Amino acid sequence: MARAEGISGADLAPFAASITALLPEMLDRFAGQVEADDFPGGISTIASASAGLAHLSESARTLGFDGTMFQASQSLVQRAVDSGFGADGLARLVDAIAARPAA
Repeated sequence: MARAEGISGADLAPFAASITALLPEMLDRFAGQVEADDFPGGISTIASASAGLAHLSESARTLGFDGTMFQASQSLVQRAVDSGFGADGLARLVDAIAARPAA
């Protein structure tokens, strides 16, 4: 999608690397939240993820890309929003992925 928007791989790489660098801290934080069954939305919420995925899905469609991955992700996230968890943090999605009722 970046290429379709005129963004080169070389220009995208530093941004992708900085996002990847966030993962170790996120995984530790999410693990603690899942274990504690506590999902604060102070950093990011499921509702904000839903909005972002909707944007990506629409952008993919507009650019002529297969947006199936974004649509599937958005469906999962929307299920959590519809269940009343939009204000919760992203670790709450573990319940939606596992298809088990959230507490």
